[in-house]
Amino acid sequence: MSDVTGKAFPEIMNELVLRPAGMTHSTYEQPLPKNLWPLAATPYGDDGEPVKGGWQTYPEMAPAGLWSTPSDIARMAIEVYAGKSNKILSRQMVREMLTWASRWSRQDTRRDSHTADRTQGTDAI
Repeated sequence: MSDVTGKAFPEIMNELVLRPAGMTHSTYEQPLPKNLWPLAATPYGDDGEPVKGGWQTYPEMAPAGLWSTPSDIARMAIEVYAGKSNKILSRQMVREMLTWASRWSRQDTRRDSHTADRTQGTDAI
């Protein structure tokens, strides 16, 4: 998308997804901009201590680069699940997307159960 538009990925996502969904405290910018630091949780390790160096910066912005708040994630869920708006996805796309997801989630559950059972020495589903 950046090659076609000439814009950076975080800017594209801001224009096409985040702002239309009302996600005003979310970004794909890496590293996290200083003005959003107060909204970010401190990462902790298994020992209960803050992780040295703080947050991770991911070069893979699309799959791992979203910084967001619970409220902004809820705004996105409402936007998608309500299916009454065309701000981000068409109503038809939302309907297809959610139908596909629910059909596959049942199959994934069966597959995951089978995998878990095999690790315990049985082959039952």
